[in-house]
Amino acid sequence: MHLLERLRTIRDRALRPLTAALTSLGVRPLAVSVFGVLAMLAFAFTASWAPALAVLFMFLSVFSDVMDGSLARYQHADSAHGRVTDVTADNTSFTIFIFSVTGMGLVGLWWGMTLVALVLLSALLNTKRALRHADATGVPPAALAGYWVFPNYAKALCYGSFLVFVSGGPSLLSSVVMLFVPVMALEVIVRLTALLRHA
Repeated sequence: MHLLERLRTIRDRALRPLTAALTSLGVRPLAVSVFGVLAMLAFAFTASWAPALAVLFMFLSVFSDVMDGSLARYQHADSAHGRVTDVTADNTSFTIFIFSVTGMGLVGLWWGMTLVALVLLSALLNTKRALRHADATGVPPAALAGYWVFPNYAKALCYGSFLVFVSGGPSLLSSVVMLFVPVMALEVIVRLTALLRHA
């Protein structure tokens, strides 16, 4: 079993009581994904005047992103469509986050927008590649989590940097974004080249 699959299995087991409770309440994975985006919108509205409350909304959004996949697997509802919905919701939330911290002046406009564009392009290319792999091998798209890992590192470091800032630490967001823009650009070039080679 691949390391990412093992970690996902451990996460799903840890979340099983919550996924069972949500299932008994009739909550579907799509509702959890939408809730995550709404939580990030609440983050956007509170980040500048109530940063501690904004952190709560940020955690709810990130937790929703973790939860929707586990819930889909628990309900045996994981699919290519669901995976694309999950990736779309996750990237929408990240875009809202970057717009918010850019508006607060924590990240330069050019750097923030460039990172958003690269993360979105990376997600699109990785989704296309994963779905092509799923079609060719018969492996369910939900089992191909590794295709989206790298952009999630950039997101996690950005979210963590905001948490450090709110906790009274230095604003690291601008440095994190400037670090990930060239790295994400390289990843997009590699993915695009591979995709064009197999087209």
